[in-house]
Amino acid sequence: MSTSLGVDLGYGYIEHVIDKYCCTTAEEDLIEKAKALFAADSGVSNPNLLADDFRFEFPVVSLAKKAFVTAVSSFKIDEAMPDLDPHPYHWRVDPYEPNRVWFTVRASGTHTGTLRFNGSVFPPSGKTYLGAPECQSYTFNSAGQCTSYTGGYVMDRRVGNTQGLGALFGILAALGGPVLTPGSPTYISLTVANSVRMGLTGVAAASFDQQ
Repeated sequence: MSTSLGVDLGYGYIEHVIDKYCCTTAEEDLIEKAKALFAADSGVSNPNLLADDFRFEFPVVSLAKKAFVTAVSSFKIDEAMPDLDPHPYHWRVDPYEPNRVWFTVRASGTHTGTLRFNGSVFPPSGKTYLGAPECQSYTFNSAGQCTSYTGGYVMDRRVGNTQGLGALFGILAALGGPVLTPGSPTYISLTVANSVRMGLTGVAAASFDQQ
């Protein structure tokens, strides 16, 4: 029997989060593995949790393991928003892909430190970030390592103050930074960069990521 836990997300209301599931033992174990990966910054703080063929797949960003760990580490979100809380909830195993765990996040935080992104610097503003609900997922191989991390997919763009954007782009929008929209310079540069990455192989791809 499921129960609810009231969690104050800072939106002016109480979000009820399901904290118990009617799952098989295998599903419960996989969910616990996903939660452990999430606690390890999705593998950034412990890359051994990620498979060698790991892929980070967000709406306009696609990265291999090394590029993902390097890129996310450089953002230093925890320094820009020390109180950042993703509020993960609704963990569930995909009935069609039993090695995949889906979950939802509704992040919030306060911009009290410097944020650096794509060559731009955003000094502390004291602004509050209220993220829209986003759907994310981890897929695991038989060795228990993560092979795919998807996210940034907003489930209701009316919620929060991110102009309907997810992930880091939602944070930037909440802080008054550039808004990622089709046709914008940031959107075009990221799309082109991803197209090039996907077209390159081996050493060439690694060389491009270091530029």
